[in-house]
Amino acid sequence: MLAGGVRRDTLAAMTTLDLINVVMRYIHIVSAVVAVGGMACILICLTPAVRVLDESFRDALLKLVHHRFQRVVWVCIAGLTLSGVWRFIQLQQQHAYGKLGHALIGTKILLALILFAIVFLRSVNLIQPKKPRTILMINIHLAAIIILLGAILQYLRTT
Repeated sequence: MLAGGVRRDTLAAMTTLDLINVVMRYIHIVSAVVAVGGMACILICLTPAVRVLDESFRDALLKLVHHRFQRVVWVCIAGLTLSGVWRFIQLQQQHAYGKLGHALIGTKILLALILFAIVFLRSVNLIQPKKPRTILMINIHLAAIIILLGAILQYLRTT
């Protein structure tokens, strides 16, 4: 669906607003893929692989990876926030969701804010778990629920 809820079959028929909506959706999806994919890669691949390393080297490596990935996550959060607010405003103007849709949108936003808060608290060392894997697991599960809610909302928009 493009601006005004009109379906268009050619790219030539796109308005500027349509193009902005496509770019914002792209930013939203890429930001989510990079953030969640990076967390999953660290949890599933990196953490088990470094167990064979000497403890001091392993800790230094994980600290370096965490520091570098933290920057990526903040860029992703900025992309998700910017594109999410844009898409929320645009979709509110185009669709009437009803009570269920509004409850799902509210839940999705709340879970995203919780996930962002966990990332922030971890970045300023207010959360220092004995096992950083725990924080990754929580964030990945929150992200999975947020993605599921987005899929349900997409379904509600097309029905």
